[in-house]
Amino acid sequence: EHLISICVPLILILYTYIKILRVCFSGSKQTRQKAVSTCTPHLVYLLNFSFGCYFQILQSRFDMSRVPNVLRVFLSLYFIILQPLLNPIMYGMGMSKIRNA
Repeated sequence: EHLISICVPLILILYTYIKILRVCFSGSKQTRQKAVSTCTPHLVYLLNFSFGCYFQILQSRFDMSRVPNVLRVFLSLYFIILQPLLNPIMYGMGMSKIRNA
């Protein structure tokens, strides 16, 4: 049931982005560039967050003794530390003042 709470919204969001990008790619080159530069950070963060949530649910529900301990620790730290750091990096790269500095 927890996997459904991640997968269903993720599929719906990805479907919506595909529809948005399809419409944008039928426009001018400038429209395509703007759509990709706007949607890419959103999609990367969404997939990043979904992957972290998915792993945490798997880890809490199933026997993970076969998974190497180093990998379990790394993925747990990834969810706790790297995900919050990725958001400002992804959105910060889109800001020209930060990118040029």
